[in-house]
Amino acid sequence: PSLSQQDVENIVSIKLRELGLRAARLDARDPHDARGLADARVAIGADAQFAALTGDKGDTLMFSYSLTVGIVAKVKLARDPKITVPAIVWLAERSGVAESETVPNKLREALESILLELSNDYQAANEK
Repeated sequence: PSLSQQDVENIVSIKLRELGLRAARLDARDPHDARGLADARVAIGADAQFAALTGDKGDTLMFSYSLTVGIVAKVKLARDPKITVPAIVWLAERSGVAESETVPNKLREALESILLELSNDYQAANEK
């Protein structure tokens, strides 16, 4: 598949900037690692996973894919507003199967769907 992890993160970062959000990158292995939040309002975690589905002769028939995009923000605890912690405030996932040559397009379609959902949710929550 030719849509890299970096490609996914770059596309998500561009969409967040369009929404007026500065984003730091999260380590996909630990979405609660918020060291990148020091100078940003939110951090993104975007991850794409693949698995090859093979036939009896070992030939690759299809790929399964899973795409997750999450936003972590610093939040104040309701019980003690002096405490600020990182929290996942938005998360979306898409998964499916595709033939080898269509995986990049399917991933881009899934990512566009997630980003449309993000944009709609953000605008609905931040109406003026």
